[in-house]
Amino acid sequence: SEGIINADTVFSVTEAYKAARTNVMFSLAGDDVCKKVIVTSATPGEGKTTSCINLAITFAQTEARVLIIDADLRKPRVFQYMGVKNGSGLSDVLGGFVKLEEVIQKSPKYGFDCITSGHIPPNPAELLASRRMEELLKSLEDSYDYILIDTPPVTVVTDAAAMAKFATGAVIVTRQKQTTHAAVKKAISVLEF
Repeated sequence: SEGIINADTVFSVTEAYKAARTNVMFSLAGDDVCKKVIVTSATPGEGKTTSCINLAITFAQTEARVLIIDADLRKPRVFQYMGVKNGSGLSDVLGGFVKLEEVIQKSPKYGFDCITSGHIPPNPAELLASRRMEELLKSLEDSYDYILIDTPPVTVVTDAAAMAKFATGAVIVTRQKQTTHAAVKKAISVLEF
């Protein structure tokens, strides 16, 4: 998929993601055993899903156990980028229709696991802020070192902010010559931990 790092990716791009990985590792050092990181952006089209997957790839390269959860229940894209099916997923587990273990997909190609969004629900923010979401993340803690959670843009809908209370930290993806300072400041204020 376009933008996903691989053996042919230019050195500077690969190194940039490794630097981001290192920053996340050091900023969360000493926190919970399993780090749960929201990956979001201020506005749409800034590359958050691509960045989330690329971060997962670089974490997996360190032998860390990594899981991506596509919590963008409005416009899910992780399944497209990773080339997996989006049948039952996160929304279906949160709705009580399937068991968690039924929706975890392994990706030998990338070296990490993923949970796709599942069916688009009528109430994404409520599902993501629910006790069930908190319990789902807790039940995954023993199996993973890092859980990267791809969420919708933080200034567009409340989904990412609703989940912030369950996360160890957040990464806000910005795009050069597109993201404004005002948008970034607003995104940070919405996500204050």
